[in-house]
Amino acid sequence: MTWGKIDDQLAFHPKALEAGNEALGMWVRSMSYSCQMLTGGFISNEIVLAMGGPKIAGKLVQARLWEIVEGGYQFHDWGQYQPCAETEKAKREETRRARSEAGKLGANARWNSKDTPEPMANAMANAMANGMANAWQNDAPEPEPEPIKNIIQESDERKTALKANWEPSEAGIEFAKSRAPSLVIADEIQRFKDYNAANGRRMVDWEATWRTWVMNVIRFRPEVTNQPPPPKKQFGIEPEDV
Repeated sequence: MTWGKIDDQLAFHPKALEAGNEALGMWVRSMSYSCQMLTGGFISNEIVLAMGGPKIAGKLVQARLWEIVEGGYQFHDWGQYQPCAETEKAKREETRRARSEAGKLGANARWNSKDTPEPMANAMANAMANGMANAWQNDAPEPEPEPIKNIIQESDERKTALKANWEPSEAGIEFAKSRAPSLVIADEIQRFKDYNAANGRRMVDWEATWRTWVMNVIRFRPEVTNQPPPPKKQFGIEPEDV
């Protein structure tokens, strides 16, 4: 069993919000598949089709969680955060060999021992084999203590206040236009700047903060997407459940 890693900041990370829940479901399933098959973060087009299709995969690419490569997709920065395929293959081979040796020792004890009762020999063999199996199953990465104070300090040092002349990039403006056609971009930029200035907010990446702002606008102001707002609940029951 190979374990993948998910950052505890993923839930509300701008990339996760941009990709959406459906695409993140594909992302997590694909991580599990890659860890199982030791593909090093490569997800073939065939696997993508089995997990939801290229349209959903495109959301992961747009959110910069995946990259398009020949024959499929590649997890962004897999080698930096996820288990090395070669190391895991070596661990699996070592475990297979250890289990094989334990089985041979158990068989030898059962068939050749004259003094040891058979039930005890069986118990010894089973204990050795189970020990090897459990060593494989319980190889989840141990939590690594980190200097939390240093992490917070480094993060704070990278944060900056929003400059008075800040404007989103062309990509940031296109991001807003494509998702919220009725949004008055100039007014929304000013609202964004006023809010962050008034609250004295400091951020590491203001471009990502803008994208998150747009996603929240879509969530709480559905009129900007040219879509009718969702129907209200009646008597505590969703209309589609009636």
